[in-house]
Amino acid sequence: MENDQLVCREMKWGWTTKTGTLTVAESQNAKMFRSALAERRCLVPADGFYEWKDGKSAHPYRIVRPTRNLFWFAGLWQENEFMLLTSAAAGLVEFIYDREPDVIGNSRVDWWFTESVETICGEGGIADMGVSNVPLEAYPVTPEMTDSRFESPACIEPVAPSKDPIQHAIDDPDLRWRDVATPPSHPQYVTLLINDEKTVDGRWDGKAWRFMDEGKPLKWCPPTKFVHRLNAG
Repeated sequence: MENDQLVCREMKWGWTTKTGTLTVAESQNAKMFRSALAERRCLVPADGFYEWKDGKSAHPYRIVRPTRNLFWFAGLWQENEFMLLTSAAAGLVEFIYDREPDVIGNSRVDWWFTESVETICGEGGIADMGVSNVPLEAYPVTPEMTDSRFESPACIEPVAPSKDPIQHAIDDPDLRWRDVATPPSHPQYVTLLINDEKTVDGRWDGKAWRFMDEGKPLKWCPPTKFVHRLNAG
């Protein structure tokens, strides 16, 4: 946002500081950047992001929406540089890493650019907008992603899962999101993805989708939530 107008600009990721480059900031400490919050908020479009699972050899995972639509990550900018705001990880992401980017839903874009700093940093504000608030999928990608200089279409291609105990929706046919155009082969209860930002319980009755909600279902998967499967071991 510049002069009360939304503009699109190419910027470098990371603020240059006296002690190094700052790529992310914890949203609960956002008031430390009060000037940027007041005047230099931005949205960073992305169709996925990467986190590394801890271990002897940390492995990269790509995290995406089931529909592969864009995220709008909350960011701050200065000159030609930007950084992302992050919160403590939850849901699927916390089984991979302990932080996650904050995401601004389509319905809250105006809120992000127009509300006061106090509202942004208050209860129900940016610190509560971790990306785990929207449905996600995660899958392992090539370890070459660990090299920041690596650029290739292989960055987004899934690789064979390791012996990691985490089960991923892309690997497990019982958990994978599927298009509603290909319904279950027999009547069953399901989880439906609605409007790309929330899920609802529903069912396929053999002829039509049944669910109590406004909106059009985009994807479906069996009702056992991914994170519940992880907790069950």
